[in-house]
Amino acid sequence: MKHFLLTVFALLSISSLRAVDIAPAAYEYSIRYHWGLIDETAASASVFVQCNDGNFFGTLAGRSIDWDGRYFEVTDTLDAYMSPEEGNPLPRQDVRNCIGWYRKPTVDQLRSGCYDPASPENYVNTAGQGWLDASESTLRNITTTANLLAAYYYGQTIDFDALTPGQTLSAPCGVDISVSLNYNGTTEWNGRPVRDLTITYSGADVPVRCLIDSETGVPLLFSASLIIGEVEMTLV
Repeated sequence: MKHFLLTVFALLSISSLRAVDIAPAAYEYSIRYHWGLIDETAASASVFVQCNDGNFFGTLAGRSIDWDGRYFEVTDTLDAYMSPEEGNPLPRQDVRNCIGWYRKPTVDQLRSGCYDPASPENYVNTAGQGWLDASESTLRNITTTANLLAAYYYGQTIDFDALTPGQTLSAPCGVDISVSLNYNGTTEWNGRPVRDLTITYSGADVPVRCLIDSETGVPLLFSASLIIGEVEMTLV
């Protein structure tokens, strides 16, 4: 009987770790910048995510408003297998592709009709391709936004009720990169119950706060403090 029960518990443990599916879904976000008395909408972003039997795919496409005659654009892709690990609510990410692209066309370039976003002189990406000038900090931040697409999987799969406020989870998420997730507990945001998380990636400049809707599992807010000011990405 003892061996039978141990076998049953082992099977239950394995079944609870199975990968899950996420139906294809698209979300729109508004990005605001805060610094002192400045509180302005700085950009917008579109997110698409789906997952089939643990095979997660997500994209983010963001563009700033006109800043002194120039737009700033970021396009991210995360393609990974989310591998559940026994004893860890946070899945291991076996990353097939995690890449971010950065462009900053001028208004005049876009109006001319001659702007080619695929030309190497008009982009740089986190794989080292392209000729566009960008700081190392900018590229690290773009890598972070690409990795953060996994938050849509976390919101659908982690049993937050089984966590205690202050508990920290960690897992690999690609070659030489790990993620640390600190669970801050349940709170309210705009009248809705949310799960309050702090997500930190190794090598990233700043941690990111993420508020996940307790009912839908969808991230409602991402926020981070910058060297000057704070940026917030809010579901619209």
